[in-house]
Amino acid sequence: MSLLVQNMIQGAEAEITIQGEEVLKERPEKKYRHEKLDTRIREERTSEEVKNIEKARKHGVNIPETEKTGKTSMKQDRVKGKPLKKILPSEPELMEEVGKNIGLLHGTGLVHGDLTTSNIMYDGEIWLIDLGLSETTERTEDQAVDIYLLKKTLETSHPEQSTELWEGFKQGYRDFDDSEEVLETMEEVKRRGRYK
Repeated sequence: MSLLVQNMIQGAEAEITIQGEEVLKERPEKKYRHEKLDTRIREERTSEEVKNIEKARKHGVNIPETEKTGKTSMKQDRVKGKPLKKILPSEPELMEEVGKNIGLLHGTGLVHGDLTTSNIMYDGEIWLIDLGLSETTERTEDQAVDIYLLKKTLETSHPEQSTELWEGFKQGYRDFDDSEEVLETMEEVKRRGRYK
C-alpha cells in the first residue's frame, strides 16, 4: 500500500518523488533493523535493482532509463502515462505487448517480483516500473510465480475481462522460447495453491 502526498509516494521500502521529468527513488533507514544490517540491505537492493534494470534494457525490455545516484538512491526517466490498471478496460489489446515485454524479461534470466498492472505504465507504449523485488533466476518456477501474480491481479482487478486479458498476455508471452514450460508450471503452482 502506498500513500501519495503531493509528488511523493511512500511505499513499503522506498520513497518515490516525482520531480519534473524524473522519478527519484530513495530507500530510507528502517529503525527496526540493526543499523549495519539495514545499511547493507538498502545498499544491496538499490545496486541490484539498477543492475537488473540495465540488463533488461540491454535486451529490449521497456523500462525507463535508470541511474544510481547514491548508495541507496536512484533516478529514472518519468513515464507520463497512466498505470495499465486504469487503461485495460478500454484497451485490453495492450496485454499482448505486456506479454512480449515479460517474455523478454524472463529471457534475460530475470523476474519482476511484483508483477501487477499498477507496476506497468502506458504512454503510447508499455513500460515496466518498480523492479525493487526483481531478481536473477532462470528457474521455471520463479518465472511461473511471476506471471501467476499477474494472472491473479487481472482476476481481482478486472474480473469481467480477466480471461480475455490473460489470453492476450499469453499470445505476446509465447514469443519467449520457454513460455510453454513456464505456463504449464504456473498451472502446477496454481493447483498446489502455494501462492494463493
